[in-house]
Amino acid sequence: PLFGRAAGAGLETHGVPMRGSAHPGSVASLASLIRRRRADVLYSHSGKDSWLGGIAGLLCGVPLVRSRELLTPVRHASAYSLFPRRVLACGESVRRQLIQSGVPARKVFVQYPPVDIARYRCDRVGDFWLSVNRLSHEKRIALQVEAFRRLPAERLMVVGGAQMGVDPQYPRAGRVCSG
Repeated sequence: PLFGRAAGAGLETHGVPMRGSAHPGSVASLASLIRRRRADVLYSHSGKDSWLGGIAGLLCGVPLVRSRELLTPVRHASAYSLFPRRVLACGESVRRQLIQSGVPARKVFVQYPPVDIARYRCDRVGDFWLSVNRLSHEKRIALQVEAFRRLPAERLMVVGGAQMGVDPQYPRAGRVCSG
């Protein structure tokens, strides 16, 4: 759906099959695209595209930059240390986690999300805690709910939706959190 919407909006799009993390046909397709478009830098966000981009980038002499926005356990530190020249962490705690997982500290940099916090002010405080998330297991919403069950004087409101292309994992979150 996202690919089609991007193409429909007039953005240049190129489909590359992602059959596996090191599939020769996928690597060859991506390397061909990198050469044709004369890419200067590759950016990846997840495991499979990091492996494909890393291998294709290595073949083409183009550096890979990877990002991490999650504070969940790092399953494969090699996906952050083997191919990426730099790893962008969304905060200091994610940076520390990557380093503790075995990613060389010299590669990991904090790149905070581009939000101008000076534009926002709190004029009053409400009577509940607001948690805005994509409703998926990575966001640990069940942990939030459990914590607030132990705080009977506090109220939690969870707002969000399912990740695109994924069935919602918390279809009754509103009922669980309000009672």
